[in-house]
Amino acid sequence: MTFDNEWLVRDLIARTKRAVESVARLAVDSQIRTGPTGTPGEVQRDESVDKVCKGLRKAWEQAAVAQGKLDALVTVTANLHAENLT
Repeated sequence: MTFDNEWLVRDLIARTKRAVESVARLAVDSQIRTGPTGTPGEVQRDESVDKVCKGLRKAWEQAAVAQGKLDALVTVTANLHAENLT
């Protein structure tokens, strides 16, 4: 596999991963309850789910920042590699 093809494959993998995360985020957001209803046990469960969803969103944000840094590192590495070839 040439370096250019490897770069394209990594880019495709990263884009696919971001798309899957976006769909997962939308699925979680669509299931969040609007307010406490039902029995006390259901209310407690819903509050627990909301807490987990908030933590998951925070983790996704941190992963997005890390992915951005990784993308920048890959770009710099590719540019340095290209400079070394000339």
